[in-house]
Amino acid sequence: MSRNKAAKQLASQQGISYSAALRQVRQAYQPPIPSFESLLADAIADDCEGMAGREIGRRLGANRRAGLSFGDVELPYDVLADIEVEKAEPDLGTVNWNQDDEYDGDSVGNAAVEAEVTFTGYGKLAAVTGRPELVVVDPDVDGDAQVRFHRRVRLHWHFMYTPGVEYLDLTREGASELVPLHPHA
Repeated sequence: MSRNKAAKQLASQQGISYSAALRQVRQAYQPPIPSFESLLADAIADDCEGMAGREIGRRLGANRRAGLSFGDVELPYDVLADIEVEKAEPDLGTVNWNQDDEYDGDSVGNAAVEAEVTFTGYGKLAAVTGRPELVVVDPDVDGDAQVRFHRRVRLHWHFMYTPGVEYLDLTREGASELVPLHPHA
């Protein structure tokens, strides 16, 4: 049944004006605005999905190579080059957030989640052999190899949220390692 027809029936049944009935019908058809927590979880899941295939940025001398920030996560740059995210799987049960401030009704804060991140990179087969955390995916005839490895990390974001709106602005801040590979180094 169309909204107009439903409004006409409601106006007739309740003895109210068509415009008042139409307002009631529109409110009844209005989907509820998702909670902040569900918007945050959806935004984090979407951002993690968008990391796939993106290269990791890093500092090379005085220059910075563009890419995702994983600065506090130990990555095997000593033997691998062109490291990129294959997939990032967030554990949405570990999402935590805090509101830092409020500007003109918008909430501003930080969020974090634990995630299992799978990386790929390229290196010399001789250099990666014997390193148990590195799995050779595709050895090449010239001695190079594509390698895969995993890290359990905490991903960090800044967010801005306007209450009553179905949108949350999320900006990735970086990552930190949950369990350092060499905790005493």
